[in-house]
Amino acid sequence: MAEFLLVAAIDFGTTFSGYAFSFTSSKDDIIMNKNWGSESGFQLHKTETSVLLNPEGEFKAFGFEASKVYADLEESDAKKHYYFHRFKMKLHTEKTLSEDTTIEDVNGKKLPALDIFAHAMRFLKKHMLKAIELTVADDEITIEDDDIRWVLTVPAIWDDSAKQFMRQAAYKAGIASESKKGQLLIALEPEAAGIFCRHDLTKKKLVNLKPGDRYMIVDCGGGTVDITVHELNKNDRVTEVTTASGGGWGGTKVDQEFLKLLDNIFGVEIMARYKSAHPTEYLIILNLFETKKRSTVPSPHPPHDSGAVVIPLGYNFFHFYPKHKEGCTVKQAIELYDHDYEQVKFTNGMFRMYHSVMKSFFKPAINSILAHLSPLLTQETISPLKYIFMVGGFSESPILQHAVKERFKGACTVLVPDGCGLSIVRGAVMFGHNPSSIAARRSKYTYGTSVCVPFEPEHHPARLRKWMEGELKCTNVFKKFVEAGQLVAVGEVSEHVFSPIWEVQAVMGIGIFRTEEKEVHYCDDEGVTKCGDVDVALPSAVSGLTRSVRVILTFAETEIKVDAIALGSGERASTKIDFLHP
Repeated sequence: MAEFLLVAAIDFGTTFSGYAFSFTSSKDDIIMNKNWGSESGFQLHKTETSVLLNPEGEFKAFGFEASKVYADLEESDAKKHYYFHRFKMKLHTEKTLSEDTTIEDVNGKKLPALDIFAHAMRFLKKHMLKAIELTVADDEITIEDDDIRWVLTVPAIWDDSAKQFMRQAAYKAGIASESKKGQLLIALEPEAAGIFCRHDLTKKKLVNLKPGDRYMIVDCGGGTVDITVHELNKNDRVTEVTTASGGGWGGTKVDQEFLKLLDNIFGVEIMARYKSAHPTEYLIILNLFETKKRSTVPSPHPPHDSGAVVIPLGYNFFHFYPKHKEGCTVKQAIELYDHDYEQVKFTNGMFRMYHSVMKSFFKPAINSILAHLSPLLTQETISPLKYIFMVGGFSESPILQHAVKERFKGACTVLVPDGCGLSIVRGAVMFGHNPSSIAARRSKYTYGTSVCVPFEPEHHPARLRKWMEGELKCTNVFKKFVEAGQLVAVGEVSEHVFSPIWEVQAVMGIGIFRTEEKEVHYCDDEGVTKCGDVDVALPSAVSGLTRSVRVILTFAETEIKVDAIALGSGERASTKIDFLHP
């Protein structure tokens, strides 16, 4: 760590993104930008995850500025631009992710996802470098790129291909050098948050953790909910107790319920047409709802607070709707949907929802979260659990906090740190200063390679039977390196020695395969995929040298390195498992 002068972390979120940094000389003094949205009267630590490109596909703006510039465009001009909003979830939902993956902007136009993510990261990097320059200006210190260790946060439940995608986007954005070892670290979001919570809550004497104690981090973000359980070791490092889990139950799921209500009132087809015809106004409605969502409480306090939520629908909508609904007005549509005014109402040109309706939008997300958490807390491999730490932007919701605390009252202590939405980026900085704070993780997959063994009719399928060098062999047998759920120490190696099949074989190709299943027999079993190759040259059969090859898998922070060494000649080949080009 001595070669880096500071650690800079980027928290790239579904809804909001931000950054933080601190110098190695004052690690605990974590600095964040506090003025996102200042041009609109806000003082926030994060900005919107939105990218605006001009009609030629060139970068124009990011964050709140992108949203504002896009909203100010004429509708015809807006449709020519590219506006990407809340696009991070693409990496969670895309089954076959590659460098060629595309994403749609709000108008349905597609561009390479790698370029869009790189645009966002490049902006955040430049913005942070300016903040760093201002911080050291009085000390007359010059910070070079090689002086910075970068940390990028990703959800723990993401697939390996998504994590590699984020690393590639960072390199494309000019963040860190691929050739400088350890300059770019990938921090798993709940792990980073856990580091911060342990440090912050212990300092405030709100927690008392001893070696052997276990705690759960529930990271509720805009898109995903990420859950992991850690056990504190004697040396103040942590071990992952069970494989990270979760799902797409973040804050945007609440937004989806609101949009469903609008679809039910005004019609799915009409709302889709309105979104296409007036994309900027549509996004303004979504942003207004986002603001209301964050302040919704479990129970209002009448008579001063009814809990009702009022949202202006937009000037264009009042003209657009009657044109496409045979003269039916917005007010009439709302009255037809709820003529008793029990849920929604149209008053003074505003769309008014009662508290019960607003609260119902949270139910699907909260029910999914609780349904996932409840059985976890009773698992023998996890219990006893001392604390649950709620972190992430969605955890700021009073309704979600109340639901989790009520459900697990008496089972363990549920704590929400101050500024829980910033726990991840602050913890990511701490992780960058001390990556060894994570001692071991659970492998999400079973990894292995393809080997040939003597064919046994009672055990092996006929389809894999093959004559080789005068012997009947079973091909494509899965030789296991690591099993799904197995505890793997950071830096741990798995070694195996293999021999060539053919006497004339000049090169041994080692294919690396993976599956989510613990028990696997053959490399063509359902769910088994190839994720890497490494080839190593062999000494000739007449050389008298051994032709065996030692294969070594090294489990780094969030990467797997493969080395193949020809034992006779010392010939060596290395690769990192490439999850984007399997």
